[in-house]
Amino acid sequence: MLSDYIAQKIQEIEEKTYNKLVLVLSITSLTSVMTSGIAVVLNPSLKYLATATLAAGLLISRELAKRGAKKARKLLAAPEKELRVKTYFAKLKDSYNAREFLERLAREPTVEDPLVRRERKAVDAAAPLYSIKHETLKSKLRIVAYATSIAVALPHLIITKDLVITLAVLLILLAWRKT
Repeated sequence: MLSDYIAQKIQEIEEKTYNKLVLVLSITSLTSVMTSGIAVVLNPSLKYLATATLAAGLLISRELAKRGAKKARKLLAAPEKELRVKTYFAKLKDSYNAREFLERLAREPTVEDPLVRRERKAVDAAAPLYSIKHETLKSKLRIVAYATSIAVALPHLIITKDLVITLAVLLILLAWRKT
């Protein structure tokens, strides 16, 4: 039961993170590509604004992805700290025989609650699956970042033979990938 709740909660975290990423990346990518197109046709100095917008979008998206992963890891590390989980365990413990549990505590001083242990085992077993879900989210983020970078740099490279902007975009991508 706890594993179902954790799965649902992580799904919510992933959906919220994905929606924020789509919003940020779509706005910054569209602005960057359009500014780059205008720079090729009308005003060459706008190419710097296009690269700045691209860099800002990539940095914001990276931070949003990190925050989402941090929330999911925090939930997986200690699901017992959430209010709904506490009430869940409290309701389950009412079905315990309190005398039997106290006798066990007297015999074994470091008894872990069997209910928490059993529920925690399923959550621990599913943890790699949750990390895989986050890796797919990061892969989607990389695809959008690379596609946007190509769309910003390629017109300048082909039409105006501007290597500076292409190198700037490549440096932004390399710096973004390292962080």
